[in-house]
Amino acid sequence: MGFYFYRKRDYRTAIFWYELATRLPADTNQWGFSYPAYWTWYPHLHMCVCYYRLGEYENAYVHNEEARKYRPEDTNVLHNKTLLEGLLTLPKKVDE
Repeated sequence: MGFYFYRKRDYRTAIFWYELATRLPADTNQWGFSYPAYWTWYPHLHMCVCYYRLGEYENAYVHNEEARKYRPEDTNVLHNKTLLEGLLTLPKKVDE
């Protein structure tokens, strides 16, 4: 659902659905296909983009950092980190 609204550029509604996806527990009793990215890093990465497009850079940064917990070497996540730190003028940590 989140991606549907994301593609329509209805970012607030997309954020609602992506946020919901991060809050639902994984169904460990299902027999069908399961893709953990859909409730871990993927919704956070898309919320980052949604908030960025709304001009809410601090929220974008927070969700990019959540995505980075799952995918610390992902080139998209690292690009977002650099971009958002420049916009927010955040100091880089020494260990990164």
